[in-house]
Amino acid sequence: MVSDRGNEQTGVGSVGPLTCPVCHQRRRIEDTPLETMISEWNRWQSTDLTRFSTDVCEWDGFHNWACAECIETGRAIVAQPDRLNVSMGPVHFAYFDRQRQCAECQQPFVFSAHEQKYWYETLQFMTRSTAKHCKRCRRNRRRRKTLQKQLQAALDALRPDDGDSLRQVAAIYEDMGCIKKAAEYLARSKNKKD
Repeated sequence: MVSDRGNEQTGVGSVGPLTCPVCHQRRRIEDTPLETMISEWNRWQSTDLTRFSTDVCEWDGFHNWACAECIETGRAIVAQPDRLNVSMGPVHFAYFDRQRQCAECQQPFVFSAHEQKYWYETLQFMTRSTAKHCKRCRRNRRRRKTLQKQLQAALDALRPDDGDSLRQVAAIYEDMGCIKKAAEYLARSKNKKD
């Protein structure tokens, strides 16, 4: 049933024109997939999104959606909101590339639509989380964590009179870029039995 306030079931009809976050064009609600998506969301979840529909600002800033044209042209990809870990975060109805600045190297990077879909739907990250580091810095951080674990295991198993275990620790320190520590363990390994 449609009233002068819009669609009573979804509440979306009461929203005025919205600015698509991908193409930045003003779109009528009929030119977006939102009405269908919100109806589906309301069926899946106990959180009723109709409460957001009366304030265009909430849709323009909080929820992640895209107009039908952006989805059809591949500038955005459709999300599966029923697979999201929403908690207090935004609901994703679509994903699109987002510009970010790496917190570590300060370089700009793109948090891609496909990467977002993987994060939020496959890995089940909370939707309020976002990428803070570029791929290179994330890879380096994972590598450092792996090396830290390897170093801890090697130190736990270290036999001070065993040259091989001392050289193993030295090699890990070298991989970590700790040249002085690597040299220290290499020096200790000399004159030790293998």
